[in-house]
Amino acid sequence: MNKYQYKDRDYINDILKNNKFTSKFYSTELKLLARHYRELGGSEEEIKNKLHEFCKNGMEKYNPAIHYRIINNAVSHGMNEHNKIVQIDNIVVSLPEINYIDRLDLPHEYKRVIFTLLVLQRLLKKYLEIKDGDIKSKEYYFGGYKNYRDLVSVAKISFDKRKKSKIKNIHDLVRLLHDKEIVEIANNGNIKLLFMYDIPSDDSEGIIVKDYNEIGYYYDLYHGENRVKKCESCGIPIKQSNNKKKYCNPCARNINIQKTVDNRKFKSSLK
Repeated sequence: MNKYQYKDRDYINDILKNNKFTSKFYSTELKLLARHYRELGGSEEEIKNKLHEFCKNGMEKYNPAIHYRIINNAVSHGMNEHNKIVQIDNIVVSLPEINYIDRLDLPHEYKRVIFTLLVLQRLLKKYLEIKDGDIKSKEYYFGGYKNYRDLVSVAKISFDKRKKSKIKNIHDLVRLLHDKEIVEIANNGNIKLLFMYDIPSDDSEGIIVKDYNEIGYYYDLYHGENRVKKCESCGIPIKQSNNKKKYCNPCARNINIQKTVDNRKFKSSLK
């Protein structure tokens, strides 16, 4: 899952902070900026000028005669009020929801997948509510190749592919959950998340998920499983490969950069 998925404003802030493109997806980032400038009250002409200026500073080999189309498309996209900025800072999983999952007759790693399904489904619901202004369906479905691939990745699950194993992949696991009436296999590879209809509503905060690429680790952290600890800098759950690991990769990288800067300043002060 893209680290900016469901977090457009974080993406925009990083682009503006660096004052240049953060990836090769120029069209995507220009559309985000166009939405941002429209939100600030910019006119079509003002937004177009800002995007040209941004490309001039942030794109190698920028040529207005070549890149005007990508900018015009971004402006057209940004001026469409249906194209909203989506920022979902966190997803809250309540204590009754956690307790329901904990009581399931499943190994911990499979419960972690159920927890992840709940979070992903809630993310989708919030996303559609922001985009459409309301929730058009109260049904809970999940499916699609990309969604299953993301599920395996963010649930932090691996499968035993040996011949004797009954659960060799995510589809085997879905069939197991279907047999236990936790989900229902529907059409076109989709599944209906039956468990979500059985959980009582509650406003209690059991687990607050902020990083959607580490969803499964939040469940492990809550239960003290699998050597998962909090990053000592940002609080995101990380799996410790050894006792020396204290930070997630982005924080460790930033700390190392800051140490290098500090060392250079210190050496300069000695001259």
